[in-house]
Amino acid sequence: MINLSKLYSNILQSLKPSGLDAAHSNKQDGITLSLEELVQLRYPAGKLNLVPQRKVKASMAGRYHSSFRGRGLDFNEVRPYQAGDDIRNIDWNVTARSSHNQVYTKVFQEERERPVYVLVDYRQTMHFASQHCLKSVMAARLAALIAWIAVDHGDRIGGIIVTDEKIHHIKPKDSHKGVMRFLHALVTIHYPVPGKTFHSASLYPCLRDLRHILRPGSLLFIASDFQGLDSNSEQQLAHLAKHNDLLGCFIYDNCEKNPPPAGYYLLTDGQHILPINTADKKFRQFYRDSFIVQQLTLRKTLQNYQIYYMDIATHEALIDNMHQHFATRQRHKRTASARN
Repeated sequence: MINLSKLYSNILQSLKPSGLDAAHSNKQDGITLSLEELVQLRYPAGKLNLVPQRKVKASMAGRYHSSFRGRGLDFNEVRPYQAGDDIRNIDWNVTARSSHNQVYTKVFQEERERPVYVLVDYRQTMHFASQHCLKSVMAARLAALIAWIAVDHGDRIGGIIVTDEKIHHIKPKDSHKGVMRFLHALVTIHYPVPGKTFHSASLYPCLRDLRHILRPGSLLFIASDFQGLDSNSEQQLAHLAKHNDLLGCFIYDNCEKNPPPAGYYLLTDGQHILPINTADKKFRQFYRDSFIVQQLTLRKTLQNYQIYYMDIATHEALIDNMHQHFATRQRHKRTASARN
């Protein structure tokens, strides 16, 4: 597939201001990223809900009832089995030791809060735009939206921000102060170091780090174009999905989906130049088909690991898009809960 994410990379770098200037700018030009615009997402975030609406059983103390795979529940006590109890929670060891042929079951108390992490991809392929905003800017806006929703639900927010040079870890914190710390990191880390070359071809290193960071039962959002999702990366995703709730958001630019108007173009990654002729009908069809294959392959890969797939183009409305995805996800969870 022709990777247009490297187009104009040198031009875009020359347009990016310093992190300090960007942090205090409220201009939403799609290239620069400001703290103000991320803070403003606090208000629409209040209308979104990550958690499927359901009744909480009296024996459960937490906000989330069986929402996540993995630990998620803390053992509380053992008591005699009662009609309606889940037979999967029967404590056979205690039952075997009972002198009155009494069956005993384990009682769990659900955790009152959970860590919410967002993996934000700031690698070179994310610093691309043909209209509206850079993919990296959309990823930052999505991360900020998730952060505000998390704090509204009493969850702790943390993250991993991946650049070509480094993997930045932001420890989970609760309260608005924790959110502001996360948002400030999103802004200050957004701009790549001038003169650095592209070398982060795989998502494996950051996913490997997450395996050592995430507590079982955590919620993880991945905001990325998923370039470099190799077999090693998929293996890490599979491990993460076993004990956590994962959502993958594929962020793309419309120019990656549809070729630019017919003409002769030069693509560059700052070091090499590739000429393409988009007037050729076969090339245009190949271009579109390549994107469709990439998108369907990613969707299938994530779904194979029970990772909820969503996508958003940089020209789409973030709030409306997320509202639709969250509503769909809630329906899926309610259906799965009914089947179990």
